[in-house]
Amino acid sequence: MPDMSFLLGCLQTYDNYHGTCSAFLAKGILFRLANAICKVDGNISDEEKRALLDFEQKIYTIDSDEKKRALLGFEQNFYTEVQIEPCEVIVAASLTQKQAQGLSGTKGAKSFEQLTQELNNLVGLESVKEDVKALVNFLKVQEIRRAKGLPAPTISHHLVFSGSPGTGKTTVARLLARIYASLGILPKGHLVETDRAGMVGGYLGQTAIKTKEVASAALGGVLFIDEAYSLSPSEAKDQYGQEAIDTLLKMMEDSRHELVVVVAGYTDKMRTFVDSNPGLRSRFNQYIEFEDYQPGQLVEIFEGFARSAGYQVSQAARNRLIFVFQERFVARDKSFGNARLARNMFETSIRNQANRIAPIADISLELLTTIDEDDV
Repeated sequence: MPDMSFLLGCLQTYDNYHGTCSAFLAKGILFRLANAICKVDGNISDEEKRALLDFEQKIYTIDSDEKKRALLGFEQNFYTEVQIEPCEVIVAASLTQKQAQGLSGTKGAKSFEQLTQELNNLVGLESVKEDVKALVNFLKVQEIRRAKGLPAPTISHHLVFSGSPGTGKTTVARLLARIYASLGILPKGHLVETDRAGMVGGYLGQTAIKTKEVASAALGGVLFIDEAYSLSPSEAKDQYGQEAIDTLLKMMEDSRHELVVVVAGYTDKMRTFVDSNPGLRSRFNQYIEFEDYQPGQLVEIFEGFARSAGYQVSQAARNRLIFVFQERFVARDKSFGNARLARNMFETSIRNQANRIAPIADISLELLTTIDEDDV
């Protein structure tokens, strides 16, 4: 029977050609299965812990460079970023079940002007757009200075995105990664998204391996860590989050020309998180604040979902949406979903529309494509 590293290497080779993440997924499933077997009696003995660690080292590493080259077919590291079109992938060995826009290379890459126009076309986010514009202008000028033989200060490219969920942080991070690549700051410009579950293990030693794996997958692009404050010992009440932070800081130092890290989460918690560690504070000194969407902007986002799906929104429905979003906005708390609220309302509306028109014998094109007031 082939050994585990050979099988996983074959999956990785397949991923490299097809832009999939089967190896990540398989490793996550295998390790979760091993954990479940060890926990079947409710306890994990020292012997079982050693066995788990040994198993994990086998599935997360390949023993020799010779075997690595044989399995992957070329002389690069195990987490070779392939040049493929952007696609939705599962990161962090599928343990997080988080979606990411991952491993996109230069094939079909858009120009700097196209990417900045795409950023400008996003609904709202005016202060974010200004912050990104100022950041990009600074980077462009430094590149020009270097080209003319002038000294250019070395600054950190790592960022803190603060704000409520659903305010476009991941979308902007994805665009910024591609903008960095268009400026030559990053070699690829893909985005890998993760969170605490994708970086922290169940026992000491496992966390460093998981964190290195996720960071390695992001080399050449941007690692986006959502709710990064959950890694803080004060938040997590354990030592594993600190192990992830320490490992990440070392990766950021060792790969400072290949890796940009964006940490994201609620404003107050992110400032506390960054200030809690001198290493974090020295590397994350640029903050971009994402404000909640205004009611009118949420209507625009709703209409964008509708257009993309082949629907139109009647004026009566639009008026109703303004009223509902205004009501939700005034009463908002940390559970306010912003763009996610708009998406949820759109999905509810098209279900309501289907129930409304289904009994009609001869459904016209206008009825099929119009969201009306009663549907909202």
